[in-house]
Amino acid sequence: MKPPRKIITRSPHRSVGAVHEPWFQAEPIQHESRLEKHCIEILLLTPGVVRIESQPLAIEFKAGERPQHYTPDLRITLSDGTQALVEAKGQPFEKRFRELLDAGLRDAVRSLGLPLYLVPSQLLDPERTAQVSALRAMARRTPPPGALDALLTWASLQSGATVGDAEQAGYALGLIGHAVGRRLLTVGPSFDLKPQQPLFLANNHEHLHPDHWLGHPGRAEDVAA
Repeated sequence: MKPPRKIITRSPHRSVGAVHEPWFQAEPIQHESRLEKHCIEILLLTPGVVRIESQPLAIEFKAGERPQHYTPDLRITLSDGTQALVEAKGQPFEKRFRELLDAGLRDAVRSLGLPLYLVPSQLLDPERTAQVSALRAMARRTPPPGALDALLTWASLQSGATVGDAEQAGYALGLIGHAVGRRLLTVGPSFDLKPQQPLFLANNHEHLHPDHWLGHPGRAEDVAA
């Protein structure tokens, strides 16, 4: 297994950059496409994800007799210590990636004992992308002293509460969004802050897996399974 490679230099066909949220982790998370960036932003909002690494390792395999290596886009670590790989692939690159899986890459990934979630370009839904961006912005803001603790205490005493219930209780939508953006509360993988949306303490959703969040409204495919 080779060491991880560095992010490639900027290309006119890619969106190269980094997502940096110091409240989540000290290191920036680099990306090479809009789809990969959006995956990172979703994972930042996913309860149970505690670390995200970009291009973390190179996996050697053979396609026929030809040696090759594959570098996954992301590796995530969950709060229980388990890890998973994430690959963001739009068309026409998804077709070529599946050919590599069939040629030998799938067996090489299986030997690591990690899921490999394939995220297609359909994830880039404009409405959901805007909701994710709004929650990231709310997460960066500093709430008034004591307001966040009060909201979390209120939420801990509720059963079946909605975003609208929290607003009626006197909590501003920006504060609710801050708590969702920091994964203290969650509205689920839709990232919708409409009044009717159920609102939960995030630790009540730790049983959900990242593939639910990456692939909403379906599930991201584990191509190593």
